[in-house]
Amino acid sequence: MGLGCAIGVFAAGGLSPASASAADRGLVSSHVSKAGSSATQTKNKQTAAMQAVSYDGYSVTVPASWQVFHLDTDPGQCVRYDINAVYLGSPGANQNCPSNLMGRAETITITPVGVSKSGQVSTGGAAAQGGLVQSPPPSIAGRRIAARAQAFNQLSEYGQASELRGSVPGGQLSVTGTYGWDPGAVTSYMQSIHRVTGSQSGWPVSSGRASTISETDSWPTATQSAGTPPVSSGPVTTTKPVTTTSTSTLTSTVKASVPARPLAGFDTCTAPSLNAMKAWKSKYSAIGIYIGGQNMACDYGNLSASWVKSVHAMGWSLLPLYVGLQAPCNNFAAISSKNPATQGTQAADTAIGDAASFGLGKGSPIYFDMESYNNGNSSCRSTVLKFLDAWTKEIHVRGYVSGVYSSASTGVTDLASDPAVNGHAMNEPDALWFALWDKKNNLSGTPYLLASDRWAADRVKQYQGNQKIKVGGYSLNIDADWVGGAVSAP
Repeated sequence: MGLGCAIGVFAAGGLSPASASAADRGLVSSHVSKAGSSATQTKNKQTAAMQAVSYDGYSVTVPASWQVFHLDTDPGQCVRYDINAVYLGSPGANQNCPSNLMGRAETITITPVGVSKSGQVSTGGAAAQGGLVQSPPPSIAGRRIAARAQAFNQLSEYGQASELRGSVPGGQLSVTGTYGWDPGAVTSYMQSIHRVTGSQSGWPVSSGRASTISETDSWPTATQSAGTPPVSSGPVTTTKPVTTTSTSTLTSTVKASVPARPLAGFDTCTAPSLNAMKAWKSKYSAIGIYIGGQNMACDYGNLSASWVKSVHAMGWSLLPLYVGLQAPCNNFAAISSKNPATQGTQAADTAIGDAASFGLGKGSPIYFDMESYNNGNSSCRSTVLKFLDAWTKEIHVRGYVSGVYSSASTGVTDLASDPAVNGHAMNEPDALWFALWDKKNNLSGTPYLLASDRWAADRVKQYQGNQKIKVGGYSLNIDADWVGGAVSAP
């Protein structure tokens, strides 16, 4: 964990509001956050001991409490953005990521440009992506910021992604920083990056090798990520599938792909390798993929336009997820109660830019991930609905299909029960993806979402979470889904 992190733990989506206190209502979600208060983090950093971390001839100074992960020697390490950490090198093809991460903390990643997950040098578009993260989509405007002379070709901040990105002179290394609420601290750390030599730094520097040293010249001991949620192994649920006889409204109102019958699906924090996707096709047909957002907690993994094209060719249906600003009564980068509609429109535009960068064009669904919140707080609830109303309106204007993911007992309940917002009819999403961990692979949302509700045939149900499943020799940490709503189909 990083400095001053407050841990917010949310349980699976299925707790009855009647069985929870007013303070606990709505805190029902499939995700776990470790991103703490920026005010607390900033205060603690002022007195924190620091450490210098070097990689391939460059050095960066960060708090001594940050973990340092060496991806070249530990390719299974998950590149997660919800804990304070430095990641060095190229991640492996199959990162071991918990399925339920949420939120962003301050991190820095330094990776060779153009090196693929297999370690081979890539060219063209793959090289331009930096080998780890995608280039900012056209919808995100970068703000150039000052950096140490000769440290970066250019260092830019992308507020709609809560990221900073740059490459060093010569282009051999890509550097990415993330943050939660305030970019100030991680910006200052990235501005400290500079070229070093072995004699200047006090330790040997060689290409592709990383070292760390603290201000007291003591070597830090590598530790396991604190707070990582446990996963359980077990067979894939074999409950008899329950299908629906209702007709999807999507087929007559907007261009979209809706499964003829529900599909077995899953979502995981980062995109698996193509080999894993090929093996898993024997048991699953749909996958949720994270395409961006200020609260996206994992690296993209293998996700790219070519990955999307390849898995479509295998027959996979995709559910793109955008993890943007959250309810103001949560402990995440949050929606402003002053202008939620403006921010909802901005989120839609950015998400569409992200989707397009992965080859997901008009007619594709984009699900906004709105984590559970205290919907007993009327102001918080109103802010969320105004945001989602604007999200759906803009998604429709741009020719995409609007989806919303949330807990059955909070966000989904509110969408189903509020026909109007801000004095006008609610711009309702075309499909709902709800978390209700009853371990039943059906589309029933009882008692929160009734069969008679508008989305009777446009639903995705996340019915079980935090499972470690192995198929065809490939293990993944997943949340299990039953998919009857809009998808990006082959």
